[in-house]
Amino acid sequence: RVRQRLDQAWTGMKVPAMIANPKTVVHARQKVRDAGGTVWVKDWSYNDGGTTPSDGKALVKQMRSPGHTIDMVVIDYLELMSPNRTGNFSRREMRHVFGQQIKEIRAVAVGLGVPICTAWQINRAGMSLDTVTMEHVSECYDINKHADIILGLNQSDGEADNNQMRIGVLKQRNGTARPQIHVKSDLDRCQIRALEEEEPDAAPVDATGEDAEVQGVQ
Repeated sequence: RVRQRLDQAWTGMKVPAMIANPKTVVHARQKVRDAGGTVWVKDWSYNDGGTTPSDGKALVKQMRSPGHTIDMVVIDYLELMSPNRTGNFSRREMRHVFGQQIKEIRAVAVGLGVPICTAWQINRAGMSLDTVTMEHVSECYDINKHADIILGLNQSDGEADNNQMRIGVLKQRNGTARPQIHVKSDLDRCQIRALEEEEPDAAPVDATGEDAEVQGVQ
């Protein structure tokens, strides 16, 4: 499924169209390679014991050994991992487990010298809201403390009807700005991009579907 979503992002196609046009998918992958890009997908879903941050670190080191360049690591997603230090954490509350995981992942990122991006669920209170805050990060506030950058994905019913989304900067360690950035969001094609890239005249909408006045952010 991850590989399929990458193909959608590169081709701009829905799944049925990709199946009907396999040559287009091959051509899109080749364009990525021609531009010097390479993506590897490691499937650890079969690992019943849980994949740990150390597993990811060892894999990156193994891939770098023959000369592969690893510029970024994406984890789908952190809540499904297990901490390296299983011991007492197997008998503690989940918030302690999650807190240990985020600290270990941060250490791996520093040790490897690469950014690590991952997703995290919001709590039940945030599920009914159009705009989430750091208070809605599920289970463990340590996630907020140790992450360098936190982005919240926000969407009202009106925005969903217009294939739009707001990316809210909830935290950035090197600055105080907290903008809400309006983007085009076509999840059927895994396309998220600036509004003006596809529709120069498109305007952000509010929860009712009407045009909304927003301050531009560069």
